[in-house]
Amino acid sequence: MRHVQDALQDVGNALPDSIAVPLNSVWALYSSMADTDLPCHDRSIFQRGHWQPMREVAALALSAMGPGEVKALLAEFSR
Repeated sequence: MRHVQDALQDVGNALPDSIAVPLNSVWALYSSMADTDLPCHDRSIFQRGHWQPMREVAALALSAMGPGEVKALLAEFSR
């Protein structure tokens, strides 16, 4: 998730609101989660109800950016 924060810090002001707003929401929701909400080894955490707002704003961000654009950025974000 640090990649989201890094992207927002680096280019956030240049992003259109349709992308920046949901990305900022993703970061805010992630930042507000407790460590117990984020166990790396437990993929079932994504099915818990408190993740629903994250799923919704992440879907908005993905829709605004377009899946192809996000896919192209994955290599850059995973460095």
